[in-house]
This record gives sequence, structure tokens and C-alpha cells, in this order.
Amino acid sequence: MIWTQLAELFGRRLSDAEKTQLQQERLRKQKEKARLKQRARAIPIYTVGEIPAHRLVDSDDIPSGSSEVLKLFFRSWPFIRPYFLGYWSYPERVVEAASTDMLGERKAAYLLRAAVGVLLLGFTLIGFDALIPDVPTAEGLLYVLFGLSIVAIAGTWFGRGTTQLLSAVVLTISLVLEFIVTSFFTSGWYGKLAIWAYIALCLPWPYIQPYIRRFFGNVRRGVETSIADLVSDGEFNFAYCALLAIVLTVVTPAFGLIPPIVTLAAWLFYVPVIGVVVALCAMAMMSGVKQLIATIALIFALLGVAISATFFVTGWEAKVIAGVLVAICIAGWTVQFRANEDKSVSYRVRVKTHLAYFYIVSFVQRILGTGFALLNADLLNQALLQGEPLAPLLSSLLGFPELSSDFLASLSQEERMDLLWRWVAINLGYFFMMLPINVAMGYYNMWIMQMINQDLREALVERWHQLSITYHSDHRTGDSIFRIYQDSAMVTNVIRMLIEITLRIFSYISTVAVIFLLSPLIGTVAALIVIPGFIFGYFSMPRVRQRSLAYRAAASDVTATVQETFSSIRVIKAFNAADQAQDKMEQDSVVSFNAAYRIRNLIAAVTIGMFTLMAAVMITGEFTMAFWARDALPTFGEEIIKLVGLTFVVWNLAAFNYARGEFRGSANSLRWLLRNWMTCQDMAMGLKRVFDILDIEPDIQDKPDAVPFESFTSDISFENVNFRYVEDRPVLDDVSFEAKTGTITAIIGPTGSGKSSLMALLLRMFDPDGGRITIDGRDIKDYQVNSLRSAISIALQENVLFALSVRDNIKYVAPSATDEQLHEAIRVAAMDDYVDGLPEGVDTILSDRGGKISSGQKQRLSIARAVIRDAPILVLDEPTAALDAATELKVLSNLAEWGKDRAIFLITHRISTIRRADNILYLDKGRIVESGNHEELMALEDGAYRSFVEAEMTLTDTSRSLIS
Repeated sequence: MIWTQLAELFGRRLSDAEKTQLQQERLRKQKEKARLKQRARAIPIYTVGEIPAHRLVDSDDIPSGSSEVLKLFFRSWPFIRPYFLGYWSYPERVVEAASTDMLGERKAAYLLRAAVGVLLLGFTLIGFDALIPDVPTAEGLLYVLFGLSIVAIAGTWFGRGTTQLLSAVVLTISLVLEFIVTSFFTSGWYGKLAIWAYIALCLPWPYIQPYIRRFFGNVRRGVETSIADLVSDGEFNFAYCALLAIVLTVVTPAFGLIPPIVTLAAWLFYVPVIGVVVALCAMAMMSGVKQLIATIALIFALLGVAISATFFVTGWEAKVIAGVLVAICIAGWTVQFRANEDKSVSYRVRVKTHLAYFYIVSFVQRILGTGFALLNADLLNQALLQGEPLAPLLSSLLGFPELSSDFLASLSQEERMDLLWRWVAINLGYFFMMLPINVAMGYYNMWIMQMINQDLREALVERWHQLSITYHSDHRTGDSIFRIYQDSAMVTNVIRMLIEITLRIFSYISTVAVIFLLSPLIGTVAALIVIPGFIFGYFSMPRVRQRSLAYRAAASDVTATVQETFSSIRVIKAFNAADQAQDKMEQDSVVSFNAAYRIRNLIAAVTIGMFTLMAAVMITGEFTMAFWARDALPTFGEEIIKLVGLTFVVWNLAAFNYARGEFRGSANSLRWLLRNWMTCQDMAMGLKRVFDILDIEPDIQDKPDAVPFESFTSDISFENVNFRYVEDRPVLDDVSFEAKTGTITAIIGPTGSGKSSLMALLLRMFDPDGGRITIDGRDIKDYQVNSLRSAISIALQENVLFALSVRDNIKYVAPSATDEQLHEAIRVAAMDDYVDGLPEGVDTILSDRGGKISSGQKQRLSIARAVIRDAPILVLDEPTAALDAATELKVLSNLAEWGKDRAIFLITHRISTIRRADNILYLDKGRIVESGNHEELMALEDGAYRSFVEAEMTLTDTSRSLIS
């Protein structure tokens, strides 16, 4: 075709045959195009409300409001909880009373080191006065710590057992405090080096290491027995945290490490600190809901401490104290203790709290980002662009104290260039510092989400396996695949979205608060624009939920159609029905596309409307702030802003640019929240379809006192069994019979007489409506379902194979089977010749569903799979239907020999198979009309079994005569 077009293009004269071929090709394309257009017009645009019945979507299934959606999100908590609360790890060791001298022969060496350290310290500080305290109380505190450490050294020398341990711990704490005070609150390098040498010489860690190990145990070898509590339980507690917080808040003001309560900044710091202490005490003494309320109060108090220490209190002391308070709270949540009756102390450690780790790091990132944005805005807009001097605090932080507004009225060009290079270095440093953190957080977030999604999928598949045969018969396989693969993935999207929404809400509130400090008017406007967002959401969310549920039902239809098409490909090709299958696929695809288009169209319309409204508000607000900056009007919170050290005390270029950016950020955050909350409605409908499956209780469940099935020694008895699938259509009616071990029972009868249902009751796929089934005199309902089914092997008429090797297909029901058992199963199923002819023997990989082997080979492989399980009960449904006479004889002979101590049930219509049965049950309309062996039943005049055999033989003779 390409050559004819090229020939026509370059002017070569086409032959009549080529012209005819070209015209036919064009005509074919036109017809195909017309056909596609006609099909597109014939398929109606999918409208919500006209949902086909098989999609199971009606108004009662759709959540009525956002509260119902939140309930769906909260139902995901069991799958999220392990990754947020983690697990309790109980170390193998406990804190016991010590009774031995752990220093032993090393006492002399340790005492010599300590003596050298004390002499060095005294000679340096007293003889040369080489340490200069920057804080008046630092010198007194150091001497107190020195005295305490010397007393502790004596305790490690003279003490034994617990006294020695406590002395070593006190010594370690005093040395650590000496290091902190010396490093941060004193000057003079010679004196600092002397104290650090003293600390290194006196630190007793190498000698008390066995004690410390004994105290902490081995966390990695701890046993993770249960998902951790939200805070704590009544057994283990964290009261030590409240005590540490009280000591911290009392000691630090006493030594002047934080300012007294005489300024606004101090009040802003002390109030949340006291709130932290009160909340910790309440949490240690309370439980249940009260403890949860105290926990929420603690979180807000810690947030207040962090903000006040960062922005309002000058100096590093308050920031260190805030960090210690946070560390104390994290320690109480992570490590908890319990006093035992034998006066020992046990403890546990919270591990694998991945979502908590992620939240903490994300929160710290946001705090750092906000602080960096404030510093960057002030430095760029005021100092670099306008040449204004720096605030005193900011100039000290940047290392340019000479550029402070206390000394200069404006910056020179050279000073601005120096500052520019420092600004570039700060931005590059911040970028390269955050880059690996952001990459690692993205990877970590993906790992957490995939683990949660995997847990939900496993729970969904587990429940899917527990559901009754009735459920699987009433629902399309493709719909289950879509729920397991697509709908279950919504749990990770919901978690990711909720995390982002939480951070956005925090960002929105903090942004509005900062804007409010600059201007209450603009801050109020930024807060009130949330109202139209609620209005838009109120009217649009129900429609989103309805259309989302319809879309997911339509998409699952596409999956089901694809699955059914692929599984029926032989039939489709045999009947040349590819066009019909393609038409069905295209119709379902168009329906799914239109449903998806409608929901996306609605979200886009609401987003555009919200953007238009917010754009008008933002333009008005920016014009107002620009006029204020032009007139240099004072900002609302100028006194508080002075404490931070920024130049935002009046409306200037920096204040305008920062406020404009934050104002836009608040509007964008709100628009983002609305759009993604609408997206969450779609996700919630996916979760709803998942929980619809998880909410279905299995029809067959273990009794509370069920026992495992251990052995089968006597008989299986059906006693007056009645069963029906539908109320007015009985399947089995008053069925009674007995099958003893070592016998073969054949079940025959016309189609629909209840043969397969009889065996389904034995497997407890269903429970009988009346009567009972016993094994060795015990009702099968008294056995655990899984153990009962493990004692029954079954070979179905429909031989299901997997794209695995022959070995793995046979061992699918018995993965731990040995090679001897494998070859025995192959022998019983008469597969020797087939397996020996394979290229790689039992390791040959089969195609999907065993598509490249014959029906007889599939059937023998299915029999081998049933045999290798080595179960005491064997059920064979038409086991030899696809086998030739010689192979059938060999298989049945092997089965008879193999099953001497087993009960075997045969569902078959082949006379040659039935003859071998010890007992034959003839079912008709759900009742056993005849029973006995072949000879007994053939002796009955006008018997149903005799008529059945004669009909089968007549049919066989007729078939042979037709063939001949």
C-alpha cells in the first residue's frame, strides 16, 4: 500500500489493479471511520442515576455527608495504627539490684586517672584562673558540679552494688552538665580544655558498661508482642518525665539560664512551659479519654514553647530548654517503666513508629522553612535591595555585628556586596542541607504508604478467601480484582492526602497568624475566605461522591470485561466472536471514560470558581498593602515583631513582599484544600468499596470452642441432611448415608440432582439447613474449618493449573512435600510417561492455565495434586472423564491401592469407574433413591441405577455404530 501511494506521488502511472486496490483501501478506511462515529453516537453519554443494577450503586450506598467520609477514613486506622504507634519491644533483661563490685581490679587504674584529672583541674582553675564565666551563675554552678563529681568518684571507689551504680550514674550526669556549662556559658580556651580533659579522665563509662548494659537490656532482642498503646496503659508508665520536667523548670530559672518573668517575651515562654509540666503530670495520673485530652493539650503547649523560644526569647538558653522539654516528652512516649513485685524494674521501648517519625521530621521542616522565609525576606528586600542596616539580632546571627542598625544608618555598596555573598551562601547551604532530607523523606513516605497498602490488600484477599461460594458466584471476578488492586490503593492516597491536608491547615493557620500581626484587616480577610470554600464544598461534595462511586463501578466493569475476555479467549476464537468482545469492551470503556470525565469536570468547575473569587480578594488585598507600604504605616504587632529582630515594625518593601506572598499562600492553600478534599471524596468511595468486602462476615465460621481435626479412623455419616440455595428450591432432601474408611463411595445421578452440593457440605463450603454431618461420630461444625479442609483432598472436573512448573503445580497444596512423595503422587496419577517426556521433567514450566497440555494430562496432574496432600478423605469429581480406557484403568487401580485406609468419594457418570465403588448412591431431585454396590443395584428390576447403566451402554453402542 505504501508503494502504491509513493508511486502515485511521484507520477508513475498506476496499473488498473493498483488503482482498484487503492480505492478499496480508501473505501475500507471510510467505512471504519463511519462505523466508529456511528458507535460513538449510539453509546449514550453516561449519566449518574442511570446506573445498571449489576453495579450495585444506589442512593443508600452513597455517604450522606463529610462526616460519613471521615468515618471511612477513620476505619483505615487499624491498618495505619502499627505504623504510627509502633510496637512494644520488651527487652530480655530487667533492672535488678546489683550486688557485685564491677570495677574489681580496675579500681586502682581508675582512681589514678581520677586523681590526675582533679589535680589538673585544681591547678588550672585555682592557680591560673583560666576560665571566664559569661553568665554570673556559671562559676558557682561549675563548683557545685565539681564537688558533686568528686563525691561520686568516692562513691564508685568505696561503694558496692547499687551504691556503686548510682554513684557512677551521678558522676556521668555531673560530667555531662559540666561539659554543657563550660561549652556554652564560659570563655577561655585553656580553661575549657582543662575541664574537658578532666571529664575525659573521670568518665567511668568503660568500667560501668556492664551495669549500663544490664540496666538497659538488649532492645534488639526484645519481643514485639503487640501494637503499642496511643500513650500508655495502666501497667507501664512515664511518670519520670513529669519529674524531669518539674526539675528542669525549677532549676533553669534558679541559675539564671532563662530570664525572670518581667517581660512580655518571658511571659510568652513561661506560660506554655508551665502548660507542658501540667499536661505531663495529668497524663501520668490519668487514663482513657482524659489522658487523650491531656495529650492534645501537651502538643499545643509544646508548640507554644517552640514558637516562643524561636521567635520571642533571645539567646540560646530558651531554645535548648525547649529542645530538652521536647526530648523528655518523646522519651516518655518511647520508653516506659514498670516496678515489679520483686523490686526489680522492667521497661519497654516503642519501635517502628514510622508515621510518627515522618510527622516529626515534616513538622521540623515546616518550622525551619518558615524561619528561613522570614529571614530571607527581610535580608533580601530591606538590606540588599534598599541598603537598610540589619536588625541587631539578625546581624549577630549572620556574623556582621558591625552592620547593625545600632551603628549604621545605611549600608554602603561594598557592605551590601559582602552581605550578598553571605545571602547566596546561606541559600545554597539551606538548599544542599534540605535536598537529601527531602529526597529521603519522599522515599520514606513512599515506603510507609506501600507497606500500609500491602497490609490492606492482604486483609482484603484474606477476607475474599473467607467469603462463601455464593458470594463469588454472584459477583464478577474482575470487580474483585479492581477492588483489591485499585480501590485498596486509596488507603495510601488518603493517608498521604490527610498528612498533606494537616500540614496545609497548620501552614494556613500560621500564615493567617503572621499576617494578622502585620494587619488585622488583611488577616481577617485571609481567615474569612474559608467561608466561600465551605459553601462550594457543601453543594459539590455529594455530587462528587455520587459520581465517584458510579465511576468506580464502571471502571470495575472494564476490568471484569477484560478478565472475562482473556479467560474465554479459546471460545472467542473458536466462534469468531472477536468483534462482539471488542464491542463490549469499547462500550464499557466509553461508559467508564464518561463517568471519569464528569467527576473531573465537576472538580475543575468548583476549583475555577474558587480561584476566581480568591483572585478578586487577593488583588484587593495586595493593593491595600501596597498603599500601606508606600506610606510606611506601622504594623499592628510592632512590639512583638521587635522581639524577633526583623524590620517589619512598619510597612516597607520586605513587609509587603512577605505579606503578599503569605496572603497568596493562604489563598492557594485554601484552594488546594478544597480541591483535594473533593479528591478525598473520590478516594473515600474507593475505601467504601473495600470496606464493603471487609464488612461481609463469612457464612462459615469456627465455633468458639471448635477443635482442630486430628485424625479420621472410623466413618463419615450424613444424617437426615437438608440443604437449599434458595428458600423455595431444595437441593438436598433428607439425605442419609455412611462411608467407612478404606471404602470408595460413588455418587451418581442426573444433572442438578445435588451431587456436587453433597461434597460441598462435607467441605463446609455451606452448612446444611437441617440434619448433620459427622466424622467419627462428631459433628463437623465442632472442628475448625481450616483444619477440616486440610484433611480433605479434592480433584475437580475443571482442572485449574498455574503458570508454574509441574513440580510446583503438584506441590501447590503441600509445599513441604518431599521428592519421594512427589514421585509417589505422579505414579498414582499415572503421569510417569508424560513427565518423562517433558524437556526438563518435573521442572518444566507450564503455560497460563496449562494451555499447552491436553485435558487428560491436566486431569492426571489434578489427581496427583490431590494425592500428594496425603489427606484421609479424597473427593474426585469426574476424575477420569478425559482419560482413555487404558489410562483410566491404571489410575483407578493405583487409587484403589493408595486409598486402602482412606475414604474416597467419586462423582462420575462413567460405568467403568462406578463399578469399582464399594457403595453407589443414586441421587434424584436431591434424594437418595438407591444405594448399594453395582451387582446389588443391577439386580433391582426397573431400578433407577439399572436404567441409568442401560442408557449409558445404549448410548455408547449408538456412538460406536455412528463412528463405524
